[in-house]
Amino acid sequence: MSKLIVISATSFEASPTLEKLQELNIEYDYEKIGIGPINAARKSEHLDLAGKSVLFIGSCGVFNEKLERKIISTDTIIWSPPSIRNGSAELIDNIEPKIKFENLSKFSKSLDIYTCYCSPAITLDAELRPPSENAIENMELYSIASALNKASNLTILLGITNSVNLNGRHQWKKNHLNIAEKTADLLSLSVIDQII
Repeated sequence: MSKLIVISATSFEASPTLEKLQELNIEYDYEKIGIGPINAARKSEHLDLAGKSVLFIGSCGVFNEKLERKIISTDTIIWSPPSIRNGSAELIDNIEPKIKFENLSKFSKSLDIYTCYCSPAITLDAELRPPSENAIENMELYSIASALNKASNLTILLGITNSVNLNGRHQWKKNHLNIAEKTADLLSLSVIDQII
């Protein structure tokens, strides 16, 4: 069994999962990439994930008012700042292409799959909803996608902590530790076999 690489923006997102991996006697290396796309992009330059099993743990906001706190995954990410969605800015054609993850683990594929819209900042206006039905927002994933796409087996676990709106940050603060625990609770030896 190869060593697992665990990646998250902050250590508090990953701590319960790392403790669970220790309980299960699973060897891992941990990489903290920092909060936001700039920190993640800087860190991604130094990530060598080629041929490795990777577990990315993060949190996200969902673009609807019905908040269901759960763990989901994504196979498609799109660079989508709020200014693009409200029409006050535009991207140069193909400068930030949509990215697909073709290397998702069996376990990732067993979860609800959402389209992830990545942004340099947290969207506060619920009206700036992307066209996708199952849409979430995360700040770091797009910036490390190239490195993640080199993994041989990629598991992405994103915990829905909040709705994307003016109360989103408050909801995140209320829910992020619980979501970190829910992420760890998903892991068992049979799940580990699907992600390594």
